[in-house]
Amino acid sequence: MALNSSTIKRWLVIGLLVSNLALGALSFFLLRELDVSYSQLVSQSVPVMTHLHEMTTTVMHAQRGLSLSSQAATRQEALNQLSRALRFERESADRRLRYQQTPDVINGASVDQEIETVARDYHELVGQFASLVQADRRAEAEKLRLGPLRTAADRYCDVIDIRVSQVEQRAEQISSDYSADTGIRSKVVLSLASWPVLGGLLLAVVMAGTVLALFIAVFTPRFGSGRHS
Repeated sequence: MALNSSTIKRWLVIGLLVSNLALGALSFFLLRELDVSYSQLVSQSVPVMTHLHEMTTTVMHAQRGLSLSSQAATRQEALNQLSRALRFERESADRRLRYQQTPDVINGASVDQEIETVARDYHELVGQFASLVQADRRAEAEKLRLGPLRTAADRYCDVIDIRVSQVEQRAEQISSDYSADTGIRSKVVLSLASWPVLGGLLLAVVMAGTVLALFIAVFTPRFGSGRHS
């Protein structure tokens, strides 16, 4: 049964509707997958970087608080200052614990042993400093603070800074990979969306080829017969 023009138009409209629905579903799936990937990236990089920055801040506050104001200060003033410094030091330990409980894009779910090591060394020296101050051995406490304790605090902050840089670089790399993947998927979707145009061009090429073939089939015998006569 020959297809009339209305039937062809009807099937074309149905084909366009089906293709648009399919492309819409495909685009939603691809965008949803990318959205989940970006959400995972943010959830793994932002909290851990926040914890690390907070750790640096509290370590610096604690180290600053360990400085004895002057030799003329009373023992009670030194103890009050020490109490404030120890409070910051405990806050640093709490933030380190939250950091270790938050998977990041570098270590995943594993414990950051390097930070644990430098934190342990720093906490031990803080404990020694506190014992000296409480025993009113101010000169020894100040010598400890200016020597091993300061070195341990600097190393603590340096390791945290290195970890922040690593997380930032890894997050940027993942983000670049996602952007490149997005570009590829967009090109695929656009290519699929342009199928009516490509189909029309293909149909035009086929029709032109058919007309050319008919033209050759019709006129070539005439040219041949004219030469033989």
